[in-house]
Amino acid sequence: MKRRNLVGAMVGAACLWGLAWTGLSAPEPLSPNSIYHLEGSWKDQQGQPFQLRQLRGQIRVLAMIYATCRGACPTIIHDMQVIESKLSTRARPRVSFVLVTIDPGVDTPARLKELAREKKLTEGRWRLLQGDTAMIQDLGALLGFKYRKVSDTDFAHSNMITVLDSEGQIIHQQIGLNVDPADTLAAIEKLLASETLPPCCR
Repeated sequence: MKRRNLVGAMVGAACLWGLAWTGLSAPEPLSPNSIYHLEGSWKDQQGQPFQLRQLRGQIRVLAMIYATCRGACPTIIHDMQVIESKLSTRARPRVSFVLVTIDPGVDTPARLKELAREKKLTEGRWRLLQGDTAMIQDLGALLGFKYRKVSDTDFAHSNMITVLDSEGQIIHQQIGLNVDPADTLAAIEKLLASETLPPCCR
């Protein structure tokens, strides 16, 4: 399967900014290492079109899961909720959470919305995304996330939670299930202490 050319995406993005003719200042280009260079329109749990670059401007805690999973995925979501519950007062308004389905044929936006309700994921702090298979594979490759379908309803997959800075660069990955989140929280706090928000998002 042909992969999207990230270099081409970066050049295309730069051209778009260069063509801006309004009186507004053009946003700063994304960091070269940002996963937000991935092209394509996703849908969120509200059924609204969404692009990864719209995640820019906050620290994001992201995982890839599927809604019908009865094995690792509920634990991954729980582990993310533990991270959320232990965020410092300083971190809470600067950190939000993203779940990306690896089963887009089943996990419609409506099903993702139901998952958010089932897991009591706070609206506005949690974004659940559905994309096409190629985009999901590309995102998985960038994150180092591996998955494969093992039956009509199940996947084998990595157990991984990724921390992204406000530019969409990978800062830290928590591997495994029921992991003590101390290192993840420390990575977030270190990022908060050092990071300056990009001009687009101040």
